[in-house]
Amino acid sequence: FEHVRISTEPCPDLTKWDLFQAGLGQSGQGALIDIGGNPYMESPAEHHRRFDLERIVDMCDLPKPSYLIGPGAGSAQIHGVNCELMCNCKIDGRSESLASQFRH
Repeated sequence: FEHVRISTEPCPDLTKWDLFQAGLGQSGQGALIDIGGNPYMESPAEHHRRFDLERIVDMCDLPKPSYLIGPGAGSAQIHGVNCELMCNCKIDGRSESLASQFRH
């Protein structure tokens, strides 16, 4: 490009978008966290494993509230079939706030 113009703008309130984001923005402190993987879904020896998102946020020293956004998988042991997960939740130290965000 010969000419480029950039500007810094305030983050819009993402909770008002059609995507129904769990948080106002992305807090400026991003982290990439990779948990589990196919072996946990495919191997019957691993089907007992559960991942506690609130505990993972604590282990990563992320601030609260934290917003988890991204793809994953739902276990057949919980949902009856292997399924896709699109995580969009707020972790703020109140367990009822996380549980109330799950939709089927």
